[in-house]
Amino acid sequence: MVFSRSLRSLFFLVLLSTGLFVCGFPATGWAQDADADGIPDAHEAGIGGNPLRKDVFVECAYMRIDLNGDGDGLDRGEHTHRMGNAAVQQLIQTFANAPVTNPGGVCRGGPKNGLACSSTTNCNNFPCSFTGITFHLDQNQALPDQRFLDFTNKKEGRDFFDLKATHFNFAARAPYYHYCILAHNSSIEMGSASGQGEIFGNDFMTTLGGWASETGLPVGTVGDQVGTFLHELGHNFGLEHGGGSPLAPDARVENYKPNYISVMNYFFQVSGIRRAGVPPRFDFSRTQLPTLNENALNEMVGIQGGLDRTRFFCPNFELQSAVGSGPIDWNCSSSLTTNAVANPNADRTFRALPLRDTLEGYNDWSNLRLNFRTSPVYDASAGAGFGQHQRYLGAYKPATMTAGHGIDREPEATLRGGRCKEFLTLSQTPTSQGIVFRTHVFSQRDDDGNDTGNHCEQ
Repeated sequence: MVFSRSLRSLFFLVLLSTGLFVCGFPATGWAQDADADGIPDAHEAGIGGNPLRKDVFVECAYMRIDLNGDGDGLDRGEHTHRMGNAAVQQLIQTFANAPVTNPGGVCRGGPKNGLACSSTTNCNNFPCSFTGITFHLDQNQALPDQRFLDFTNKKEGRDFFDLKATHFNFAARAPYYHYCILAHNSSIEMGSASGQGEIFGNDFMTTLGGWASETGLPVGTVGDQVGTFLHELGHNFGLEHGGGSPLAPDARVENYKPNYISVMNYFFQVSGIRRAGVPPRFDFSRTQLPTLNENALNEMVGIQGGLDRTRFFCPNFELQSAVGSGPIDWNCSSSLTTNAVANPNADRTFRALPLRDTLEGYNDWSNLRLNFRTSPVYDASAGAGFGQHQRYLGAYKPATMTAGHGIDREPEATLRGGRCKEFLTLSQTPTSQGIVFRTHVFSQRDDDGNDTGNHCEQ
């Protein structure tokens, strides 16, 4: 969801047409940007980029508890939110595999991996790739752990921008680095949020202190970290939970669309995009799938989405999954028709009005907004337009919130381990006191009766 930063800003619908001058770049050399990544060619090589290949730069500070002072946060009773090598390599690979073109090539593999090339000859016969994005991550700034962090709420005495003002080198990096904090918990009401990010901006945070790692630490699994990082960075790129559509603005925030196979969709944020025989991948959508009309769904053709599995809700709110290239029984009637009526993203349950009957696909990679300096929410230290992502745990109790606070919940939180048969989410009911949010627990199908939902076995 999206809300405006209190007393500071409005959510702008019209983007500025020209870049802004900021400290750190001289007044000359701004005109040329051959690879269209928002970083002027004259400065790209000097910061470790390639003017002929798109680059994305992110600096992350991370919180840790380091009881014995040895600097690692890895001993008994300690933890660190710094991402490990497994998560970082997945992020690098996701961007390297991006289906975007560049004016210059780089070697993929071999002794010259990453070096500029014009053909395989330059790469000792390894591939010379003209697609992809080079991802640069700096996460070398440790912060003391604090229970809560938010963009605007100083619950622990410091908000996101207080920490950024102290730890980020604005003069050297503000024009081209996204800034993030890998924090513990968000101070958003009603649970532990996985993260927040500016909608088309340069600031975001992940807050996975309520998410258990593979070893039980409060830092999230590798998948939680990778998916949430990409999701929040995706907000910085201008993406919302339904992608984006200038012709239908509310389609951008329409969540759980089965024809939107993207880490921006809560269905895929932390469990990844699945297909048979390979590990889940964390990715932005690579193609715009055909539109779905909920009043006339052709179950014979499904979403026409290739081998990736999608997810949807049955009329009884049971969570189902299906291969994108095959037929899909949208109304879960056990028979196929060319004119089914169904509500596969369950917006009539999880959203207040207005409701949509048409679900558009979206191609994320072709529409990333890499030059955040052209965003009206960009300035040297503050931002507006945040996406929020809630994970409600078993102890969550219904609460009332004021209208205007967008509260979202990542459903995959309960699709793990012994709880893999459950799906937990929220309904919203407008009242005179605001919007009342209530939890609903729905079950997955478990055809083999082994107490693990079908989706978790695929």
